[in-house]
Amino acid sequence: MSEIKDKIAEINRVARKSRTINNILWLCIVALVGFSFYLAIMAIDAKDEANKERTKAENLAVRNDSLRLVAVDSKQQLVDNINAAREVLWENAKSINSSDSYSYYVAIYGEDDPNFVQAEAAIKALFKEEGYVQILDSDGKTEFFKRKPDSPLGIFYEAEGDRNVNTGVLGSSDFPNARNRANHSIQNNQVVMILEKYN
Repeated sequence: MSEIKDKIAEINRVARKSRTINNILWLCIVALVGFSFYLAIMAIDAKDEANKERTKAENLAVRNDSLRLVAVDSKQQLVDNINAAREVLWENAKSINSSDSYSYYVAIYGEDDPNFVQAEAAIKALFKEEGYVQILDSDGKTEFFKRKPDSPLGIFYEAEGDRNVNTGVLGSSDFPNARNRANHSIQNNQVVMILEKYN
């Protein structure tokens, strides 16, 4: 009988061992199934997140396209306004017809502007008479003219008082016949264009 008890004990031990292994395997299967569900849920969440990001990106692309169209339209409006302002300023420069008005126009729009050649021609028409006048007194300090801001159209000075116009540089051997030019003078605040300076 003891053999039978031993056999039964052995069978019980093997059965317990088998149940333990069986339970461990079932736990592994349950864990793997649970992990699979977890991964599936994570994949669904990742897909949802990816869809949200794609929707955001599409919305952003649509918004950027609309902003680009607004920017292009705004740029065109700005160009149109600049061109309209250019024409207004050019018409004002022509109506004022002074070295200041043309110089101001050129200072804003530059020498590449289509009206630059006309501005040069207008300046030449304004200063068509030539003569010689003393800008600085012999003492080297007293100025008879003050220089105006530089302009691509020329060098301009404004008279600080009335000045006589001469036919040459008085007292210079290069101009032996220099004298006052009859009926020609420069009035106070009158602008002159300097073509050449003699010391």
